[in-house]
Amino acid sequence: MKPVKCQFCDKFAFSKGDYEGLSNELQLIDWNEKLLPYSDNIDQMWQNFKCELEKSIERFIPKVKNFTDIKKDSWTRPLSPYIRAKISKKHRLWTRYMETQDKVIFKKYKSARNAVSREIRKITMDEQLDVATQCKKNPQKFWNYVNSKRNSKSAVGDLLSTDAYGNKVVVSTDEEKAKALGMHLSRVFTIEEKITYNTCKL
Repeated sequence: MKPVKCQFCDKFAFSKGDYEGLSNELQLIDWNEKLLPYSDNIDQMWQNFKCELEKSIERFIPKVKNFTDIKKDSWTRPLSPYIRAKISKKHRLWTRYMETQDKVIFKKYKSARNAVSREIRKITMDEQLDVATQCKKNPQKFWNYVNSKRNSKSAVGDLLSTDAYGNKVVVSTDEEKAKALGMHLSRVFTIEEKITYNTCKL
């Protein structure tokens, strides 16, 4: 079961944030006034602190379009601006040809299409060469590339778990599956006792 993606969601560009301004903003907040009224409720205190922090982050950290929300499964990384400009030019020429049916424009379109194909082919070859040269040192990169070429992707199926009352339930959402697996792994995990052995008599 695939998670539902938020279409056209923005994400914070933390690499472009104004952290000096953020730090100054947080220092100007009277935290005693904000948090002391909730000193007997740690959850409410945390929520107030989190709310103030998120407000400051919204002001000093810019947002950008989230690439993962619009990417296709076949895309492994964002294309460079140079390639995107060539693709955009190809699309414009095709639209103009469909409107005018001009053979000269169609010839320009074919030239732009072939240029895009050459660039994409070069990127693919460079990626394959990089995977081949690192397959022994970094086998995970090799298998990631192999898995990216598979047509079918298997997800975690529904799980049979036990709720808080001991009843058998079937979990189907990603969040419920993660909790069920986490509970199962925590049960089978054993903490070894720290025993000091006297090796002098051995």
